[in-house]
Amino acid sequence: MKRLLLLLQVSLLFSCAEKKPRADMVILGGKIYTVDKGNPQVEAVAVVGDTIVYAGNLSGVEEFKDEKTQIINLEGRTMTPGFIEGHGHFFGVGYFEIDLEIVWNTLVTDLPVLKKEIQKEV
Repeated sequence: MKRLLLLLQVSLLFSCAEKKPRADMVILGGKIYTVDKGNPQVEAVAVVGDTIVYAGNLSGVEEFKDEKTQIINLEGRTMTPGFIEGHGHFFGVGYFEIDLEIVWNTLVTDLPVLKKEIQKEV
């Protein structure tokens, strides 16, 4: 009777444990950067729908995988958080503005003046 009671308690304990959601996608195999200062780089990410449900080590992501999970191996490449941007290379835009100002305000044929203008900007 004690064994039956113990078995019942153990099975009840495991049935109450929080079940992790099945990941639609797991990404691993490269450098994965986060925006979390306490955990800036992880080994794997699990995604359910459009939500990241796990970012951590390889052993931890195993709980989220099953036979239907899509596995993406980065093969050593880098994954960074997505920043949607209209393709305006930030540094390039700034340099382009400097170039335009110099070209339009200085005669291109006057190279010594152009050189001085560039040195002032740098």
